[in-house]
Amino acid sequence: MRNIFQIIAMTVNFYSFICLIRIFLTWFPKANYSTAGRILSSVCDPYLNIFRKLRFLNFRGLDFSPALALCALYAVSGILSSLSHGQPITVGYLLAVVLSLVWSLISSVTKFLIVLLIIRLVAMGIMRLISRKNGYRAYSPIWDQLDSLISPFAYKISGIFTKKFIPFTTALIISTVFSLITVKLADFLVSIVCNLLVHLPF
Repeated sequence: MRNIFQIIAMTVNFYSFICLIRIFLTWFPKANYSTAGRILSSVCDPYLNIFRKLRFLNFRGLDFSPALALCALYAVSGILSSLSHGQPITVGYLLAVVLSLVWSLISSVTKFLIVLLIIRLVAMGIMRLISRKNGYRAYSPIWDQLDSLISPFAYKISGIFTKKFIPFTTALIISTVFSLITVKLADFLVSIVCNLLVHLPF
């Protein structure tokens, strides 16, 4: 029986891998409509589309449903792996899996936003250097689109510390530092709670 669980877990892991490839291919239209892309679409999209129906996972045009879809597969794989090793599936263990799944999704979204904040900060620094060197302000409409996405997040976080109006650069720095510290602290706390839940006797 344990071997069966192990085989199913390996199958789920493989399916997770091809779903990940499918998600990456959607970023490249030519690859997405290639023969391999169409095959992966027929195999993965029926599963991924279940999560695409969850509207709250779509934030300002960004679709985070693939992250939840992958997290769910990893959770199933983890449960099957535990069964294959003879670990009892208790209520505490299932709660730990659910908590880990929820935090994985929140963490993935937050880390993605942190990356965007860092990219914007670096870009602003480079653009200022160009402006000083060449005497004109470097501009790209791409940054306007990115700013419209991250500015509400940046000002909401910085608003925790000050109610005064602050420059956008300052808001970016405050929100980046705060988000990094919060994610690291939350990672630590979630791991402790999950470990406690797993060792519950029921």
